[in-house]
Amino acid sequence: MLTNDKIASVLEAAANYLDEVEGEKQAAINAERDKLITAIGEKYAAATGEDIPDSVLLKLSSTDNELLGTLEKLAESKESDSLGEVADINDYSAPMTVKEAAEIADDRFLNWLSS
Repeated sequence: MLTNDKIASVLEAAANYLDEVEGEKQAAINAERDKLITAIGEKYAAATGEDIPDSVLLKLSSTDNELLGTLEKLAESKESDSLGEVADINDYSAPMTVKEAAEIADDRFLNWLSS
């Protein structure tokens, strides 16, 4: 026959098992988070020459692993994409006087007529 002591011991054993399993899961999550934070800190130090501030480390430690992974990927990118080239001032010379503007307009019109 089941007694209260037997039921209590079964419930306690189940609770201990669940605590152990959850503790292992949480330890794995924390280890992954620590690894990501360390990697981000190393990249920060390499880029700036300074250690990452403690306030930033505290904020990173309360961030989820998905965001930390994204930050690490961003920190890994060495170069940014080029947005274009330097403009050459000599590519287009604007007329300096009214006479130059009239000559350029005449040349364009004559070229248009002859084409």
